[in-house]
Amino acid sequence: MKLRIGYISDNYPERRNIISRVQGVAYINIAHSNFYAYINKLNFVLKRMVGRILFRTEYYRYRRILPARVDGMHFFNSFSFSSFPNVITFETLLPYYWVVKNDFKDLGQIDAVISNTSVKRALDSISGESCKKLIALSENTKNMQLKFLELFPDHRASIANKITVLHPPQQLFGVHPSKKQDPDCFELVFVGRAFYRKGGLELIRALEMVRKSINIKLYLISSLDPEAGWFNLEEKRIGEDLEWISKMNWIEHLRNIPNTEVIELLRRCHLGFLPTWQDTYGYSVLEMQACGCPVISTNIRSLSEINNNQCGWLINVPKNEWSEWDLSTLGGEHASSEWLIQQIKEVTIEALSDTDVLGQKSCNAIQRIEQEHDPIVHGLKLAEIYQHSFLKD
Repeated sequence: MKLRIGYISDNYPERRNIISRVQGVAYINIAHSNFYAYINKLNFVLKRMVGRILFRTEYYRYRRILPARVDGMHFFNSFSFSSFPNVITFETLLPYYWVVKNDFKDLGQIDAVISNTSVKRALDSISGESCKKLIALSENTKNMQLKFLELFPDHRASIANKITVLHPPQQLFGVHPSKKQDPDCFELVFVGRAFYRKGGLELIRALEMVRKSINIKLYLISSLDPEAGWFNLEEKRIGEDLEWISKMNWIEHLRNIPNTEVIELLRRCHLGFLPTWQDTYGYSVLEMQACGCPVISTNIRSLSEINNNQCGWLINVPKNEWSEWDLSTLGGEHASSEWLIQQIKEVTIEALSDTDVLGQKSCNAIQRIEQEHDPIVHGLKLAEIYQHSFLKD
């Protein structure tokens, strides 16, 4: 019997690939049949046109408006109130309503989430019979969910028993044959649409100091997306930064290039960066490692599970109970930014000063991907979840 799986993800290809990896399964995009998708689009248009929304709703949930001719559904971060069997891959919390993300997780307002009837209804659905399995992207994700469920003891056991950890798959690419171990100029790379949130600005300022003693070239693959005003950025500031970057002859800024070209660059590069302020996982780290490009990253959220000092370098930042960066510890945003610049500078100089260690970490990064993110192994584990969840006895 060939399984037909309906799925809903988002526009990020790395996330879509996580839930469509089983050989022999027919995956069908059911996003067009989601009632809430149309409500959210309507709200977005009204917000832009008249400054208000039609009525309050939430992202990350599904209600079908068309018949689903599938055996089961696989959601990414979303969930369903229906009785149709489903599994959910998630990267932060379920349900990821605004009151959960903002009021509770970010602001610590426990009463706001405990008293919210929508959250309780969502937890009823997730703990119910139709939700067969919850697939956490990392141990960090699993631990966050369990911590959240401490507020809801009636739901904790039933939901906790459904959680399993399955890291994303990653194809192995290997290093480029032309890559030199002792180059005249080290080739470095940063990949990320969310340039500011992922520490791109601090990286460039740090590398300005590094290049005074080491010959480097940076491939900056980013659209300089501000991501909803990260650090209160304005369009004028982004334009100024673009002009500033364009004057640096040691930076090659690539705004939109095919993924195949990105991979070829990663295979050539000696060192990659993700000095991020905020990330749920860090998918670009996996791609860099798969190309034998060790990474300097912060250690927030899941990053300490996929990067370490054997295959790369970790910048240990002060963290809160969710393993996210606690900016108050270093004195706020500006002070934390200055501190991060110094950390990137020092670790980069260390990394590029010993090419033997750099080469060994390149090999270790490839080995890590082989052992921990094999797409075949991931597909087999996901197929087993499907069989237990969707095939009738």
